[in-house]
Amino acid sequence: ESSLDYSAIFKDLIRSTPLPMSPLESLASSAVRTANKAKATLIVVLTRGGTTAKLVAKYRPAVPILSVV
Repeated sequence: ESSLDYSAIFKDLIRSTPLPMSPLESLASSAVRTANKAKATLIVVLTRGGTTAKLVAKYRPAVPILSVV
């Protein structure tokens, strides 16, 4: 995974996502964009059933995701 271009993957996913985005989809993509730009080391996702964590994972962040149920 160290050879993946996460920025390019993210941009491709954003381009292919239909507009308008749902609020949850927008939240997930924004979390990944912010984590990538801030050079975060971890994304913590609070979720009831895992849907939010799955949406965050869809945008392929360059860092691990910790899902807290």
